Amino acid sequence: MSTFRVDRWWDLTPAPWIVGYTVRITNATQAVLPMVHLRVARSHNSEVLHRVRNLAPGATVALPAGTMHDIGFYEIVVYDELSHALARLPHELGAITPIEAASAQPFRPNDHTDEWQITDADLLDANASYVVEILNSTPDTWDEVTVFYSSSLEGTVGLSSSAVSPTGKVTFNLGAAGAMDGYTFAIWVDGLRAWLGENVLRFPETGLMTAQRSASLRGEMNPTLDFWQIGDDQ
Repeated sequence: MSTFRVDRWWDLTPAPWIVGYTVRITNATQAVLPMVHLRVARSHNSEVLHRVRNLAPGATVALPAGTMHDIGFYEIVVYDELSHALARLPHELGAITPIEAASAQPFRPNDHTDEWQITDADLLDANASYVVEILNSTPDTWDEVTVFYSSSLEGTVGLSSSAVSPTGKVTFNLGAAGAMDGYTFAIWVDGLRAWLGENVLRFPETGLMTAQRSASLRGEMNPTLDFWQIGDDQ
């Protein structure tokens, strides 16, 4: 049998475009996890979303994430029965790449298998308060900031602040994080809603801001705190 060469990989040596990348997730909590999502962004193919229902305590699921050649990054999110985010892995990143996984998991089985455990410490306390902080990085004093949020416990609630000077920060408590469905806010200057972008008078421009959407925009996840800095480029 003759030896042939493709790029730099010899025959019998797995090439990265055929080696499957696997993400293993273990429920290390004492409770059933109603829904676990693995979302994978890939370089050459469409995004993959795996949904695992009712992952039992101690159970492990192995999910294919594509090939080593194709995988870009991924994220793991745990939801309750009402689709509220309970936890996200990894904590400090909105998503993780294979290089970051290798750094975070020096003892993983191999370079194409990641091992993650969801523990009780990872789960969001459903009674913890969801807090939104907004920093004024404009040269203007804001009359007020108004926030509307939707909660499965409270319905739709409106809040407003007092005046916010330049470099000042306003903080809103949106109630129980486990019940918060989403929120939106607007800024008022000289009695009028301020522009937050071209033809944009509210944030977000459409729909409601959720913990998952916030993490995607900011590239990081704190399940009970969103921080927004509003400047002249907004």
